[in-house]
Amino acid sequence: MKSNKRILCVILALLMCLSTTALAVSAEETADYETIFKEKVFDSLGDRVDMLYNFKIEQVYMADGSEPKEGEMPDYVLCYISSNVVYDAVIDRVIGDYYFYRPYMVVPFDLGHCIYSVKEHKCYSLDDAWACKLPNIENVLSLLGAPVKYKNIVFEALKDEINFEHQQYRYIYSYNADGSTVDEGETPDYILAWTGAGGADAIVERVIGDYYFISGAILNPYDLGYCICSTKENKCYSLDEAWEAQLPNIESAFAKAGTHVDEANNELTKYRTKIMSMLGWKNTDEDIKYRCIAEYNADGAEAPEGATADYAVIFAHQGAWTEEAIHSIIGNYRLKASNDFKPGYIVYSIGEDKIYTIRDAYNKKLPGIEFALEKAGTKVTWYADVFEEFLEPYKEDGWEDFEQGWYGYDELYYYSYQKRYGSTEMFEVTPDYVLIEGSTYFADPMLSYDVFGDYIVYGGCGFPNCSNYYIYTPKDNKLYTLREACDAGVKELDKVFTNYGLGVLKGDADGDRKLTIKDATYIQKYLAKIEGFELNEEIRGHHLSVEDDGSPDPYGCYIEDFDNNDNINIKDATAIQKKLAKF
Repeated sequence: MKSNKRILCVILALLMCLSTTALAVSAEETADYETIFKEKVFDSLGDRVDMLYNFKIEQVYMADGSEPKEGEMPDYVLCYISSNVVYDAVIDRVIGDYYFYRPYMVVPFDLGHCIYSVKEHKCYSLDDAWACKLPNIENVLSLLGAPVKYKNIVFEALKDEINFEHQQYRYIYSYNADGSTVDEGETPDYILAWTGAGGADAIVERVIGDYYFISGAILNPYDLGYCICSTKENKCYSLDEAWEAQLPNIESAFAKAGTHVDEANNELTKYRTKIMSMLGWKNTDEDIKYRCIAEYNADGAEAPEGATADYAVIFAHQGAWTEEAIHSIIGNYRLKASNDFKPGYIVYSIGEDKIYTIRDAYNKKLPGIEFALEKAGTKVTWYADVFEEFLEPYKEDGWEDFEQGWYGYDELYYYSYQKRYGSTEMFEVTPDYVLIEGSTYFADPMLSYDVFGDYIVYGGCGFPNCSNYYIYTPKDNKLYTLREACDAGVKELDKVFTNYGLGVLKGDADGDRKLTIKDATYIQKYLAKIEGFELNEEIRGHHLSVEDDGSPDPYGCYIEDFDNNDNINIKDATAIQKKLAKF
């Protein structure tokens, strides 16, 4: 009996050992199972992934949809793979009869999920898996996406307007004509859906009724993508058509797809309906661009959230949009628009319920206008307001189009006597003088030139100062033409020529901005007709310093004409040599 007990104990002990061993192997096999699939999946993707990518197995299954039996290798593995880098791009897509949405994109598969085919050693995106009709793909999509409702009804109503092979679809909302909720199993009177196939890469934004709609592309068959299907009519309406037909409860449908412009508190829609009405624009005009940039108070501070502001700065444009840019200087700010300001940047005075172009607002010195300019433009200058004031008398003379302010203005050079320093960028101390280039765009296209000591300055003939160049002295707040500044003896004004490089140096035949014996030699070689030694381009235009005393107005000169006798000869080379020898 004791012997039998011993035998039984031995058998039980052996069974326990075997059980423990089996369990240990099973646990090890499970751990290896995930490791093996990660390696296989990553190997199939090659250099599209690295080992730092996140990886998770969500389901394994056989081709018939069943679970693999113990020890059996599955046919397909549903995985989630993503890098740690997230891209700011909305994924909004229908695959099969299921809708997928996520507010960002990952790599290597934008939705993150993929299906690994074990036998093929290949990974499929969900789109590719659906296109290839991988076994059991319908069930996989049902796990990950939202079902698409009423797709067949909407597509039947669209008839020949769509390409079924590439058309995307998303159900949004359904309702009855009386506004009631649709009972389970019943067909609604109206279906709001989004359906679109590839179109032009251009933003569509539009106000219909009191709602604002936007699409990132022009889609087919409806540019905004949204449509309303009337099931009783078996007909689809675009949003514009639905509004024009005043379909029952159209407002409730619009509320699901758009943003109410009077309630929206975002830069794209604030005050839009009111401003468009003031401008006389139609709500359905596709060429309208609108953006409420900022709201502010009369003290020039941004309006607190939720508080009523005194003013709003807005960009509003109607008409074709091109890549050609127009820059306008207002105050010390440069504003940029398309090929035309129509009207471009405007200021809405909320208390007055009135709109101003931003130039009008600046000219009228509306409170807080500096804030508006800062939000609408880029500060590029410090003394443009001086030039604005200089132009005031000319505006008052009745220039009809001058209110648009399309003049050229730039601050070219700042100079400090104390530092003996000049720069093309503003430095910390107030400069002693500033070289400014400015003129209106209503200038005579005729060219001009003037001579300042050893330098010739030339360019277009602007208005009101033909040479276009000015000198401003901030400390005494004086604006001179370049000629007036020379005549007034502004200190160290020569630095605009020697240091900044304004104009060309008379006699500088070789173009190195220095007068040397090489220039005299260059002229001699030109006169000897040696190849490679030609005259510089002739400076054409009226000589501005010639008095109107009946004497002929020289029209054009050459840099090499050092003695100013309108001829290039050996005397010019000799004159250069004498100057260098200080005769």
